Amino acid sequence: MSPFSSLEEAIRRANSLPFGLAAYGFTRDSDYLSTMMANIECGNLSINHFVASIAETPFGGVKDSGYGREGGIEGLQSYTVVKNISHQTWPVRLTTEGGRLER
Repeated sequence: MSPFSSLEEAIRRANSLPFGLAAYGFTRDSDYLSTMMANIECGNLSINHFVASIAETPFGGVKDSGYGREGGIEGLQSYTVVKNISHQTWPVRLTTEGGRLER
């Protein structure tokens, strides 16, 4: 822990680090909460507690703390590749009568 004179200074100092895995903040002020949520550069932000992540939520960092996420649907997406396939199996002609496809 390091003392700071303002929330803006604390966020500036935190964001100046090359890492951004998790950050923790403690406040009773909703304006401070909104400022922390919007401005702290990290993968996991815990406010008023020390649980940065659970299995159902994405876990991962920013900057030199890594790329991608583990856990949650976001963790599964990094193991997938989206592919669009279009395959025509016969010559197709659209007719104006009833909007049917004919061979």
